[in-house]
Amino acid sequence: MRGFKYDSAATQRMGHQQDTARDFHQQDWAIIVEALATFGGNPNQVETPRKERAWELIEIIAAEHRMRAAEMIRQIDHEWPQKA
Repeated sequence: MRGFKYDSAATQRMGHQQDTARDFHQQDWAIIVEALATFGGNPNQVETPRKERAWELIEIIAAEHRMRAAEMIRQIDHEWPQKA
């Protein structure tokens, strides 16, 4: 499996210089949850094992933040991060 690439310069321009997941802001996690939910589709009609796993990951992430999945999704701030 090849490594993932990301634009660290763009990340730094946005004011985010986290090096590990443990340093992520709660809204960083919300972005991940939002992406997983978009990929996973309707949680009541999961079509593939990968989509089922997406919803499992959402539950895990939400639990780490002491929330339910639906609550974490409601916490998404679509205006975050603010441009400097």
